[in-house]
Amino acid sequence: MSRKLARDLSGAGGVESEVATEYFEVCFLPGGLRGEIARGTPLRDAARELGLEIESLCGGRAACGKCRVRILDATEASGHGLHSHAGHLSTLSDAERRAREAGRLGEQERFSCQACVEGELAVYVPEASRVGRPIVRKHAGERDCVLAPTIHKYFLEYEPAKIGEPRGAWDRLREELGIRFGLDAALPVDPLALRSLSDRMNARESGPEGAVRKMVAAPHGQRVLDLAKRSQGVAGMVKNRDVLPMAQAERGPFSNWDHAFWWSPAVTLGVGTQEVLKNVVAERVLDLPREKDPTRHTPFNQIGKAATPAQKEAA
Repeated sequence: MSRKLARDLSGAGGVESEVATEYFEVCFLPGGLRGEIARGTPLRDAARELGLEIESLCGGRAACGKCRVRILDATEASGHGLHSHAGHLSTLSDAERRAREAGRLGEQERFSCQACVEGELAVYVPEASRVGRPIVRKHAGERDCVLAPTIHKYFLEYEPAKIGEPRGAWDRLREELGIRFGLDAALPVDPLALRSLSDRMNARESGPEGAVRKMVAAPHGQRVLDLAKRSQGVAGMVKNRDVLPMAQAERGPFSNWDHAFWWSPAVTLGVGTQEVLKNVVAERVLDLPREKDPTRHTPFNQIGKAATPAQKEAA
């Protein structure tokens, strides 16, 4: 038990006085939450103060019986260093007395909304009386936290590109990031992001330019790689892969002719096949009508089954 001084202004004439308040060690099991609780505090409020919520559907009027807890005796509580006893609580309330006479409240059980702390206690809260999981509260302490997020957000303002500007959108953006935020000048970029970067930087809707570039560049790259492997001949494939050295540039795994060659068939499939890109160019550039497709709004797993009214109308 410990005593703490509290200031009270309720004395005669509003004179400030100091009143000693007694505090007792209370432990709630099975979570092991414990702390010093002031005399006269209901067990339910004491549990909430330590971070444990006890069920109570009636709002503390002892009508629901959901806040039932069990008081451990001195023998059961010896392992927790507490001299617990049922007598360390306030006397039974009328509601508790009626519940005990009716057999709804055991000899060592109390309603936590009615029983108040009067001494050291070890209280077991059954699972039916707990609300969720207990919250373990800890004292705040200072510690150094190094923040290293994988994604950073940067806000930039720059002048729009002018006619005759030799730098591309990514070159301008990378230079601005280096000047304002000190980022590495060799900052890499996802090649797929370059397709719409210019439109995003100039607040424009994405147009067909990216589709046109990929539609032309992908087959062109395949032919270049095929020509390179043919030029290397058998020696380049079997004996010496550097028989036709690639120009000095950092291209990651694509710095090797073999890797680039075997990967090249995928470039006309990834992020839109050549057929899809041709349709984009036909519709957005040449303004050709879209081909009729009766299955356009049909789920994939329904194609080939009985035609829906919408399909019949489209046909």
